[in-house]
Amino acid sequence: MKSFLTGSHAYGTPNKNSDIDLVIRMDKKEGLKLGELTQPDIGEQMRYGSSDLLTMRFGDLNMIVCLSDEVYAAWKVGTHEAKRKKPLDKGESKNLFAQLFTSWGFK
Repeated sequence: MKSFLTGSHAYGTPNKNSDIDLVIRMDKKEGLKLGELTQPDIGEQMRYGSSDLLTMRFGDLNMIVCLSDEVYAAWKVGTHEAKRKKPLDKGESKNLFAQLFTSWGFK
């Protein structure tokens, strides 16, 4: 399984209240099954115009589950770019990822 840290722990300024954002590449069938079992409202969790992206929260862990190689690659590129520009606040990082996903055709 492929995974990496993103969010404030990767490119921001985390504090004691910061959650941990973990991007994970999962098989679509397994990812959707995990979503159904753990997040009853998983349909509302899809973001950035891609049905191949789910978010799941487990306490302070925010899992960003990529169900395709393309979506995983976009998150990796975005995280790399954010690290290059760090530190970014939440608004700056949201804008960066929104622009990136739009340019990759996800929105």
